Amino acid sequence: MVLLFNVAEVLDFDKQAYTLRYFVEYKYGRKPLDVVSYQNLDLLYVLAPKGYDFKKSDVWEINAGGPYKISLLTDAGQGYAVYKLEK
Repeated sequence: MVLLFNVAEVLDFDKQAYTLRYFVEYKYGRKPLDVVSYQNLDLLYVLAPKGYDFKKSDVWEINAGGPYKISLLTDAGQGYAVYKLEK
């Protein structure tokens, strides 16, 4: 079963996480969904500050497909982390 996933970030104006999107495709050979496809997905990977409050987020890319079960995937260092949000 192929899981549909996308990426997002809340650090600046690039909510569709173009940099992370290219990295995932290059490093892992996996292509995230299109930059407007956030409603119908299984997983959403988000680069955010540690302790980010997803329940109070006003970011469309995060809210469009929720609600999610949120877990810390990895500590990215310098106060940032990658979170896995799954339906």
